[in-house]
Amino acid sequence: MDEAGTADILGGVEFHPVSLRSALARGSDDQRKLYSAAELIARAADLLSESAELVHDNERRWRIFGARIADLGDSPPACPPGPAHQG
Repeated sequence: MDEAGTADILGGVEFHPVSLRSALARGSDDQRKLYSAAELIARAADLLSESAELVHDNERRWRIFGARIADLGDSPPACPPGPAHQG
């Protein structure tokens, strides 16, 4: 479904509690629009949650990476320069 279709579904639903009850009572198209909107909102919430989890994981990985790079900058080289290592 494209963005225009999603906007049409969400735009066709009145989210006021009285209107929602009325749409459920009437059935047919109103009820289908309501359930479609609910599915879209639920999927959007799932995607937002998954995104937050990925961001959280990446933040941790970048902190660890940064700490390791900082440690490398503070430690002496693994192979000190000497005659055997010079070009």
